[in-house]
Amino acid sequence: MRHIFRKRPGTLFWICMANALVMISIAVWFLRGDAMNMERAASVVAESADIVASGSFVDKGGQETSGAYRIEDTGEGLRLVLSETFRTDWGPDLHVVLTPTGTAEADNDNVMVTGAHVVDELESRSGAQTYELKADLDLSTFQSVIIHCIRFTHLYGAAPLALDES
Repeated sequence: MRHIFRKRPGTLFWICMANALVMISIAVWFLRGDAMNMERAASVVAESADIVASGSFVDKGGQETSGAYRIEDTGEGLRLVLSETFRTDWGPDLHVVLTPTGTAEADNDNVMVTGAHVVDELESRSGAQTYELKADLDLSTFQSVIIHCIRFTHLYGAAPLALDES
């Protein structure tokens, strides 16, 4: 048996590689199935929540920001969800903020006024993200959801926050 591997030193390597590829393919297949199940579960959760506000982001301050958000009432609390299509330019110290300033007049100087509420640091510059909101937060005091660089007081994008009347 040793003479086979001495004459063809690559045979053992290719057998190991073939086995590794089969195992990786099986792992990817299982993980992909888990990811799809998690997406289905997330959509079921989203369907069971009441949407109390929603809107689309517009660029502010020269940075590209796009996508949408929604605020859901889960029955146990509120959460702000950024859509799969959410995108913003790179920047340091980006945060999701609720502000009493309207989207049209929002600029670097007036969005972090008294009454602004920093939700959390932005998790990612793109894609779906979920942020829990304080249970006692009065959404009627806010007019916009913004993406804001707190360190350099720079507004990236804003979306109107109008409560759904339904």
